[in-house]
Amino acid sequence: MMGAIVRVSEFYRLGITQPSLEFVDVDVTGDTRVFVDPHAFTTMESDWARECVSLLQDFYGELLAAVRASHRARAMYLLGRLGESNEAHLGLSSAQARGSGVATGIAADIYDALGMSSAVVSGILSEVQETVLFVDGVGHDRVSDMTINIIRSQLIKFTQDVCSLYGIPMVQRLDSGWMWDRRTQSWVTDHVDLPMPNGKLLLVPLAVVRKSPTFDPGDYLSHFVLPYLQQVELDSAHSTLVRRRTSRRLRGERFVTKKSILERDPKPRKHWNNEVTDRKPDLLEDYRRAKSGITEPPGHDDIASAFGTPLCVRMG
Repeated sequence: MMGAIVRVSEFYRLGITQPSLEFVDVDVTGDTRVFVDPHAFTTMESDWARECVSLLQDFYGELLAAVRASHRARAMYLLGRLGESNEAHLGLSSAQARGSGVATGIAADIYDALGMSSAVVSGILSEVQETVLFVDGVGHDRVSDMTINIIRSQLIKFTQDVCSLYGIPMVQRLDSGWMWDRRTQSWVTDHVDLPMPNGKLLLVPLAVVRKSPTFDPGDYLSHFVLPYLQQVELDSAHSTLVRRRTSRRLRGERFVTKKSILERDPKPRKHWNNEVTDRKPDLLEDYRRAKSGITEPPGHDDIASAFGTPLCVRMG
């Protein structure tokens, strides 16, 4: 049986709840079903967020370079430090927070999947959040965990600032866990001060979490890849998928259904995304532009839903 949910604000008796807090008021023992979205950092105007973007771009650039050069040892070193990010208490776990980071076996699988992705090998892919569109075994929960690990040094700073602001006690000289250092392009560790309500705690700004990711493979397939393929069929004089409408208003109009394209050649959606983007790279650029605007973090009701309890509680 799941234990009672105890939020950070309750554990430390802050006297305020999520609507007044800039961080995600997570359960100190379990996970909250929201995810860190790498795209969200690009929409923020702060030195803190810009450093997060730099860390993500530097790490991912190193990883893609290693994969494209077939430097397996380097890639495995990079992926092998992306362990479970339990400290943030975000993600899909329903029991005690355990994360979905990259273990050794999973690192090898991701390396192999990256190497088999034409979008990776061709150089089309450039951002960590785009991995979910093309690479098998990488979903938004894993991208969230990877992001937390890569920007850990910045999350430690944010957590320390929040603790100073609200008078939350910290334990001194804890092991930081692996942090990406873009100056040396390597993983490093340090001794840091962090709160420990039930193990180490990393606080995450509400502004960078989402209930659903900005980049989604099904969304890309349905609204960019398949419409392109529909037009290819319509432009073909010999397509067997073209039909004509029979309704009075649109009688005779030629059309092709997305379903007929998928049924003619059944394969996983990420395979479709890889193959078609390799043929038509502009599709990914169009998708990037469509997603370039500011997306909103989850509202207070969304956070309450993620906890499975009412959000606004009376504090003692």
